[in-house]
Amino acid sequence: MSSTNFQNALMRPAILQILRAAGFHNSSTAALDVMTDLAIRYLLLLASSAAQIAFNNHQDYIPTIQDVRMALLEAGALRPQMSVLEERAKGEVEVDGQSVPYEDMRGVEGFLNWATGPSNREIRRIAGLAVGPGDVVDVGLLDDHEDYVTALKKKNNTIGDDSRYQGTTLGKEAEQATVPIVGGPVGSIHEWYSLLRSRAVSVQLSSPSSPGSLSSVPATPTMDDAFSNG
Repeated sequence: MSSTNFQNALMRPAILQILRAAGFHNSSTAALDVMTDLAIRYLLLLASSAAQIAFNNHQDYIPTIQDVRMALLEAGALRPQMSVLEERAKGEVEVDGQSVPYEDMRGVEGFLNWATGPSNREIRRIAGLAVGPGDVVDVGLLDDHEDYVTALKKKNNTIGDDSRYQGTTLGKEAEQATVPIVGGPVGSIHEWYSLLRSRAVSVQLSSPSSPGSLSSVPATPTMDDAFSNG
């Protein structure tokens, strides 16, 4: 399985659960693949835009919340929202007795209402973040929740360890073992390469100058030689 197919396969369960939360309980494979591909492309667009904006703002590819907001604005996720030039044209406004630059917050407020409002209650329930009215989500406990990939690994792993996933994206990185060469004068690829290098150097040092080389060409007579011969 290629890296692209693997990433698409990891994204499919999340898209399925989002569709289920939106009220779609059946979907064809082609429609699911299209939705998954669109979601991946959109996330890549947001990530690359946020990184580029962060580098332009503070010479660092780690974005801040302001960089992410600008990336969301460029991707069209914040609507309705004025552009930066439109905000500057508004001038300054008075807030709590102080004059501050005008800033359109309608798109940000709409995005927050969408992310935390009733439309995503089912998504939060599936993710294990559902809370009752007035309750607060403890962010420190989010790491204790088991994601669906870990749950699937435990469900399909009967031997009790992750050795079957070693060397893959789902497991630990495999250690590079030395491959011995049997029946030859050297024991490894590195020794064989060093031997070839030493032979090449010795051949260059021992070979005489060829007749066509510049060292065999007689020196050009100088003006002093011409006068002395005359």
